[in-house]
Amino acid sequence: MTDKYLANKFSQHVTLLVKRPGMFVKHTSLETIEIHINAYLLSILDTHEVNLLASWSYWIAMKFNIWSTAWSWGDTIKMSEQSDNNTIFILSELAAEFTSEFIRVGTKGIEEAHKQQFFKVD
Repeated sequence: MTDKYLANKFSQHVTLLVKRPGMFVKHTSLETIEIHINAYLLSILDTHEVNLLASWSYWIAMKFNIWSTAWSWGDTIKMSEQSDNNTIFILSELAAEFTSEFIRVGTKGIEEAHKQQFFKVD
């Protein structure tokens, strides 16, 4: 499977998750949805050796211009959105934006942009 296909599947999965979270997680909260998405992305890493989790985390940090190794990607979004519900509501839109960028530049492109944005070297 190609990276493009896997990124599209991720976006589709997040859209389904946001529309009907009860089908995937017992208790709907940002924490349980974040755990589910992380597990989904780790399964892609295990089976296809494509690190969408790192790319997704870096992309979220760049999107919201917040990078902290102490924060999860969910914490980063929530800092901007101010609530779990608002964060959950925008996840499918963010996943679609991420997928477009990932398809365009790939893992290496996202990693390089992240380094340039947060670790500027003269």
